[in-house]
Amino acid sequence: MRSFLASSLVALAMATPLGAQSGRPVFDPHVHMFWPGEDAEALLDSLRAAGVVKALAILHDWTLVDSVGYDATLLIPAIGFPCPSGHAPNGGAPCFREGLDFPPLDALRRAIEAGKVQAFAELYTPYYGISPASDELEPYWALAQEYDLPVGLHMAMVPPGAAQGCCPDARAALGDPLLLEDVLVRFPRVRVFLMHAGYPYLESTIALATVYPEVHLELGALQWAVPRPVYYAYLRRLVEAGFGDRLMVGSDTDIAGAVQAIEDADFLTPEQKDAILYDNAMRFFRLDGAPEAAEGPQ
Repeated sequence: MRSFLASSLVALAMATPLGAQSGRPVFDPHVHMFWPGEDAEALLDSLRAAGVVKALAILHDWTLVDSVGYDATLLIPAIGFPCPSGHAPNGGAPCFREGLDFPPLDALRRAIEAGKVQAFAELYTPYYGISPASDELEPYWALAQEYDLPVGLHMAMVPPGAAQGCCPDARAALGDPLLLEDVLVRFPRVRVFLMHAGYPYLESTIALATVYPEVHLELGALQWAVPRPVYYAYLRRLVEAGFGDRLMVGSDTDIAGAVQAIEDADFLTPEQKDAILYDNAMRFFRLDGAPEAAEGPQ
């Protein structure tokens, strides 16, 4: 079956590149890459057309960084896990070449030291049926802290029908961001961002981000997964709660739509749009040229 991501490339190619038109650079920390049948070059073209100058590439085989056409100037390689039944939940791609649920620790360490893994993302814990604080993930949290790797987790609802389809162990309750609290206490130096900004667990997201100011929030998929008024109400509440300097745009297959949603949000100032589209991610990933954080509430 053709993957959802591969199918979406046609829509991406036809979308208006608002990021490029506005002149704002874009940092996309949520790009799924190299699913079966995917035209990787078309995906990269869609990113560039939307004004993306840096992106986190979510892979399930770190040897793909050696592929022809892999753009190391644009992409930061990340590894996604755990994989239900050894396959990535969205597209069915076998994970880590061996088709394992978790990456082998020794091989993963070598890949990190070779620069082929620079972040852990997306951690699919709700799909897999475990908490991010589970014993299975303990050595990976330790590795992330040891090497100062950013970690992005699917801390949000699972898609409708996931438990009846790709992932029998998937549970909505396992997307609650407060499940991360024990991890943040045990591994205080790990840099964590919540993919999908914890939706729809608004109060849990606000509580976690308030108590742990290092936690960042990435908005991927909300531009298409929920009605626009619902997305804007959620985004507005996060901004009002003071997290404007920790919110990051994300594509999760639709970068043009993600950028357009931020550009069209009339309750955001131009400075807040700059921060969400680029500035905050540059600081979080500690890249050269990252702008200073704005002072005061965002």
